[in-house]
Amino acid sequence: MHVGPQLSQIMQQSNSNGSSSFASNNNLCGTDLLGLVSRGHVIITELLTLSGRIPPAFVEAASSAAAVESKDRASSSSHNSSSSYVWSLFGGRKDTKQDTPIQDGEDEEVYAQFLFDFEYLRDPEGCERSIGSATAAPRRLESDFVSKHGDTIARFYHLFEGIYLYEQELNKFASDLSGGRYVQYTTESVLLDPEGRQLAAEAVHLFAAMLILVETHFDGSVRERIIVAFLRYRAKGGFNSKMNSVCKLFASIGTGLASGNADAPFEEMLFSRCSVNDEFVQKVIGCLMAENIYPQSDAVS
Repeated sequence: MHVGPQLSQIMQQSNSNGSSSFASNNNLCGTDLLGLVSRGHVIITELLTLSGRIPPAFVEAASSAAAVESKDRASSSSHNSSSSYVWSLFGGRKDTKQDTPIQDGEDEEVYAQFLFDFEYLRDPEGCERSIGSATAAPRRLESDFVSKHGDTIARFYHLFEGIYLYEQELNKFASDLSGGRYVQYTTESVLLDPEGRQLAAEAVHLFAAMLILVETHFDGSVRERIIVAFLRYRAKGGFNSKMNSVCKLFASIGTGLASGNADAPFEEMLFSRCSVNDEFVQKVIGCLMAENIYPQSDAVS
């Protein structure tokens, strides 16, 4: 598990200092915050692990959709009827018969016909009807795809859900802190404690890092297709409010493959749809601006 140097140091101090440490076992506020930060590091580790394991079919599907959109935009401004290599590459198999499962290493673009983005959430029946127009054996292909990638799809979705739950836990901690659950602590007193302010800053930082890493490692169009695939193949009990929140948090923000503008700034758009406790975040930022919360850096400077 990836553990930040400040978290490792706090855990060591907690083990050696006993009751004097903010994160000691008999300090409910400290152990709750330490546990939250520890889960954050686990999520970051899983995120970086999965960043290199995206099933190629999802990338192919997103690229295919981007190529179609690009062709449509070009067609609207020009009547050039010359054939497009990109279009033939991504769209040329629509009438191809596929009677046998695709073998490992082969082009998985044919799976794109049933890897829907969030358009599926708006018109599920229409999307389901569209399956079968491209190949002679679509359901066989679909079954083959799920058998190969079903577990990986579930793992990706649980990563996204875990990030959403981390956001909720961070908000709950901030609410509990201001609401008096931790009788001996307020937000201000936590930020006055050397270990408390380090953990509070790291908890906020980790959530921001999760969102930025997801955006940089998983294209928005790919994310949407993974989530919809989980909802279609692995979700139990149907679409619920938690899934709806996950969809809102990880919907494409208009950068990457689908937009053709992968280098566009995205941080403000990304964070504007989050519901992290503003007051808690502002106080943490104020603490960071007011003082150096990691005294050991003084020796380096």
